[in-house]
Formats: sequence, structure tokens, C-alpha cells
Amino acid sequence: PKQTAGELKLSLRCLTYCFRNMKAIDALVELPTGLATIVNFIQESSDEEIVANSIKILRVCLRSDKQYDKVIQKVPNLLSILLQLLTTHSYSAILLEESTAAIRNYTRKVYSLEMIDDPIILAPLCKLAADKALSKHKEHSILALRNCCKNTNLLNYIKQTAAYENILKSNEDQSFYQPPGSSIGQGGEIKYYSQ
Repeated sequence: PKQTAGELKLSLRCLTYCFRNMKAIDALVELPTGLATIVNFIQESSDEEIVANSIKILRVCLRSDKQYDKVIQKVPNLLSILLQLLTTHSYSAILLEESTAAIRNYTRKVYSLEMIDDPIILAPLCKLAADKALSKHKEHSILALRNCCKNTNLLNYIKQTAAYENILKSNEDQSFYQPPGSSIGQGGEIKYYSQ
């Protein structure tokens, strides 16, 4: 039987809570269609809560060192999907926050950056990072772009955007969100998010 939107919302809330446990993450990633189902919810649903919780599930999976590679292999276009959400759901602060946090987790591994063929794909992320207003999604965008700066091709693109100035400023700003595993750089040195 097909689930109603209300039942799906409740199911995703429960799943999101369960994914605080590594065994649950392992089980989802190992399911043949587990990640594909979550990605389908992101791409096909117009309900903000369903999309947000689906992104959150992927974000948590990407945070797991144990499952990171499997997630990237099973959903090779994940970064494109997440970056597209920044445009299609630009009206929603919560979807921007979840999407940019997932992108931040995606970009933490250098080899995943090598899969980016054209740096222009980062344009929506650069736009958010260049925003003058302070927001959680701006912070996540800057942290993701810091990670992207590990790749010379991506760094050259980012340097041409207004986001680059905010990346450098964030290194010096003591009040800027500093997640575990990162540190504040001095003199234009970019520090990376590694957690």
C-alpha cells in the first residue's frame, strides 16, 4: 500500500532519529535501494519536511567515515543533486541549511572533489557564501568552499567569486562558527573542515 504524506513524514522523523546510531546508518547504506529511496524523496517531493529530513539522513551518512565511500559510489551525482537544491529551494532557510551542511560533509574528502568536472557547478554555493547577511547556510557554504579550495581547479574558480573574500574573512573572524577539526587561519591561510 502507498503511504500518505503524513505517514511518510512520520516515518522519516523516526528514521532521522534512528540515524543517530551508526548501526542504523550502516543498515541504510547496505540496503540495495536504501539511498536511492532517500534521494528519490529529495527529488520528487514538494513537502519541505520530507525533503529536509531526507537531506539530513544523507548528511549524517556522509559524516560517517565508514560509509562515506559507499554513499559516493551508490549516488555518484549526489553533489549535483544537493547543489541543485540550493536553487530549486532557495525560498526555504531550513532546506538551504540542510543542503549546505550535507554539501559541507560531502566536500570534506579530497578525492570526492576530483569528481567535479566543471567548477561552475559550485556557483549556487558561492552565491550563498558571498551573501552579506549572516546565516547558518552561509556558514556551511563557506566551510564547504574552504574544503573545495583543496583542489587547485576549484580554488581557481572560487578565487574569481565574491565568496572567496568571505572565506578569507571567516578565517580571521573569531566569532565565525568553527566546527570540531577545523582551526582559524591567519594571513589568508585557508583552514578546512575535516569532521
